[in-house]
Amino acid sequence: LLWETTAWNYSRESQEWLKTAIADAAEGEFVRYEVEVYGASDRKIWIDFSLKPLEDERGNVVMLIAEGRDISDRKRAEAEILKNLAKERELNQLKSSFISMVSHEFRNPMTVISGLVGMLQNYNHTLTDEKKSKYFERIIGAIKNMVQLLDEVLLLSKNESGKLQYKPAPMDLKKFCQNLTDNLQFSSNKHQLTFSCQGKCSQVEMDAFLLEHIFINLISNAIKYSPESGNVWFDLSCGKGIATFRVIDKGMGIPLSDQEYLFETFRRGSNVDQIQGTGLGLSIVKNCVDLHRGKIQVESEVGVGTIVTVKLPLNPLQFVKEVEPESRLLSFPIN
Repeated sequence: LLWETTAWNYSRESQEWLKTAIADAAEGEFVRYEVEVYGASDRKIWIDFSLKPLEDERGNVVMLIAEGRDISDRKRAEAEILKNLAKERELNQLKSSFISMVSHEFRNPMTVISGLVGMLQNYNHTLTDEKKSKYFERIIGAIKNMVQLLDEVLLLSKNESGKLQYKPAPMDLKKFCQNLTDNLQFSSNKHQLTFSCQGKCSQVEMDAFLLEHIFINLISNAIKYSPESGNVWFDLSCGKGIATFRVIDKGMGIPLSDQEYLFETFRRGSNVDQIQGTGLGLSIVKNCVDLHRGKIQVESEVGVGTIVTVKLPLNPLQFVKEVEPESRLLSFPIN
């Protein structure tokens, strides 16, 4: 029986299909399909398979002529074409999203700058020094937002082109994190940032440029999505060749349905509403963590907060295993 041969007996589904095809052909129907079978070298191949019934002068089927032509090369070519088309559609979508995002994110600060400069030009003689100072602060803030956006776009472009490299060098990790926290605290007087360190973190070998992008993005997100006067914690512990960083906030949290896509370009939480953002930050963070041969884990609950854990090797010769969540329930500092 044909369906008992090696070509067809690799699965019940293939055998049942062939039995049905033979039964249809025996009723006088010409059968032709593209199917997978096992070839002579015990590997699956695609064939253009047909069953042609031969009838006698009374119209009875007396013989079936089976023919199979190897079309594996054509199938592989089709699959490659479909893959390339999908990639091209994805790139076009990314380009469209990028243009839309850049247009929107540049328009907002430009509008702010234009409006405030107009106010200073037209009403400079009537504005108090306090009012002028506030306007200048807002202009500087808008410029910083534009510079940050440009930095993110350039960094993403470097990564996509393979030009973003991991360049570790000796550094004092504790001092680096403390300085970074102080700088962010200085620029965000509406939130309280707390840095803590455990273990020997002074003499490590990491890429300070990549670290800066990782933790400026993570801490800035924690600030952005937390209520005013809220607390953000930045914890560092070193041991067994691994630096473990935790950025903790009691902000709005991330919906579970969004967490699977957090590190994709232009992806943002569905609950961020009108909060400004590009959707580039976490993608950049993931790229920088990967270049460090590290791991990142996000635990979040809507209305409770978010804990982001990053584990990086203390020197370039080590690597990090998968980051396991510490518990199913989020645990936050008391203060």
